[in-house]
Amino acid sequence: MTPAPSRGHRAPLGPRSGPHAGGRGSLETDRERRPFPPAEPPELRGLVTGIVPVHNEASVLESVLDAIESQDRPVDELVVVLDRCTDRSETIARSRQCITQLVDYGNTASSVMAGVRRSRHDLLVLFDGNTLVPARYVGELLRVLGDRTADVVEWHGGMMALRKTALERFGGFSTRYLWTLEYFLRVRELGGTVVRLKGDHVRLKPSPLARSLRYGLDYADLAERYGLPPYFRVGTKSGWAPDLAALAGAVVGHARHGRLLASMASLSAYYRGGPPDRRSQTTLWSPR
Repeated sequence: MTPAPSRGHRAPLGPRSGPHAGGRGSLETDRERRPFPPAEPPELRGLVTGIVPVHNEASVLESVLDAIESQDRPVDELVVVLDRCTDRSETIARSRQCITQLVDYGNTASSVMAGVRRSRHDLLVLFDGNTLVPARYVGELLRVLGDRTADVVEWHGGMMALRKTALERFGGFSTRYLWTLEYFLRVRELGGTVVRLKGDHVRLKPSPLARSLRYGLDYADLAERYGLPPYFRVGTKSGWAPDLAALAGAVVGHARHGRLLASMASLSAYYRGGPPDRRSQTTLWSPR
């Protein structure tokens, strides 16, 4: 499962970020932001910033950072964004060759956007704070991003590659739990190209069921807005328990907007194939 944002609540790209962070880190607040970094000079073009949003991942962060440092194509700078961490995550991050940035959001997408504003390079590769990726991860994302002239290349969920120019064109990530799905749908709606690789990965920690419930609430809103099937297939996303929690969230989401009966009525039509024009809206890969 991936989180998605509401169209009315997007994080701006160009406004601000906290002070430079490194070594001891820095705390970004709504009152203390800096302008978005200037355009990348020619000698730095083609360099890559990796961004890792982290919230209390001390039990797995060493392994995650090991996987990042073992990439066949290493990132040129790594920004670890520590959001309200109360465990040893900050200590672990400071022991590595990376930039540490402390933020107080309680929101993954906002943490990612803080890392974007802190980054020096146009090419961005996003990692997950509790997921292992193979050594070819960065290289494969960048290859597809260039070969397909894509705006965004998704490996899985919040793990992806894109350029800052894509964020400037389509807007920043929203603050919803399903921020990734919302972003992919928004990019496509605005004429951009999203390539989904469904790459291999190892999730080291399951998502809390409460978060999966929020995924479902967001999904119900996105299904209505973008013409998606009213419910996703249970057992195909994050496992049976998280998917059932997300399904419950979707039911509640449809009900609170008065769409429960309509969503149930349309369910069988969607899973028999659905109208072609509606199905096409859910296709996230549109080669140019």
